[in-house]
Amino acid sequence: QIYRQFPGFGYLILDSLALGNMFFRNDENVKVLTCPLLILHAEDDAVVPPHLGRKLFEMARGAYKDKSKVKFITFPEKLGLGHDYISSNPELPTLVKDFLKMK
Repeated sequence: QIYRQFPGFGYLILDSLALGNMFFRNDENVKVLTCPLLILHAEDDAVVPPHLGRKLFEMARGAYKDKSKVKFITFPEKLGLGHDYISSNPELPTLVKDFLKMK
C-alpha cells in the first residue's frame, strides 16, 4: 500500500509484472502443490484480510490428497504482528521446526 502512492508505481512495477506474465496466483498454485504447505497468517493483517488466508487454506486442503500436509497457523490480533511482523514472533522457529518434522 505504501509503494502504490509513489509516482510511476503502477506502470513501472505492476504493468511490468503483467507484461512479463508474472502473476502471484496463490489460489491456483495451491491446487497443484504436493509438498507440505504451511500457511501463516496474522489476524490483524490489514493488507491480506484473514478471511483470504482461511480461503487459501481451504482451497489447498480441498486439492491435497493427504490433508495432513496442509497446515494453517493464525496469530492473534493482540500480538500486533500485522502483515509484516510474523517473523518477529519468538514462537515462529519452533512452529516451523515442528512443521518440518511432519511426515
